Amino acid sequence: MIKMFKKILLPIIVILLLLCISQVSALYNASIVYGTFNNTTMTHYTVPDTNVVKVSWQAKIYCKLTFNTTAVGSWAMLSLENAITGTITSVDLKFYKNNALDIVYNDGTSASKLASAKWNSTKPIYVIMNKGKMTVKNSTTTWIKDFALTEWNFKYYGAKGESTKLVTDGYVQLEVDTYSLGLVSGVYEIFMAWLPVIVYLAVFGAIMGMLGKMMGKIGR
Repeated sequence: MIKMFKKILLPIIVILLLLCISQVSALYNASIVYGTFNNTTMTHYTVPDTNVVKVSWQAKIYCKLTFNTTAVGSWAMLSLENAITGTITSVDLKFYKNNALDIVYNDGTSASKLASAKWNSTKPIYVIMNKGKMTVKNSTTTWIKDFALTEWNFKYYGAKGESTKLVTDGYVQLEVDTYSLGLVSGVYEIFMAWLPVIVYLAVFGAIMGMLGKMMGKIGR
């Protein structure tokens, strides 16, 4: 039985190591500090040319903001944009005090709410642009799937809040990869979630193997 578990665990360990290597860093990482979301005017950011993620791409977003529950206003917004001047097309994520989440598409002339959801500080949100279609989800729920649009390279994004003094602490974490690397990231997270079970089975198998040997010796 021990030999069998060794045969099973060896390829699993190799896969884990390969996935860990792929997690060293995303093509682009940024932390937007809470003070930015106390500004009602959009603060725009430009990704350095060496870090621009060409289509198709996946943005992984963690909201770690602490809201002032007594302040006027209710949302902080992260905007994934195709430009910072002229007509701006964007996908906007509105994070509310009560953990509600609005996903909005702005075509440059009007904004349309595509879905409402809930955000959790420990669970990342994924915005995926792939072959002219957009998907927005977390690890358990897909809120928007294959929404048709004209996709763009990931080069610009922005942030603002509904009012001043809205946020007291925290940040929004943004990690962007090409979509193919994003798929690897998803597999990695699933694997890590199941890792305790795999370890338990390995230990259980080793114990059963030892008991089997001991019982064999007793029976002689």
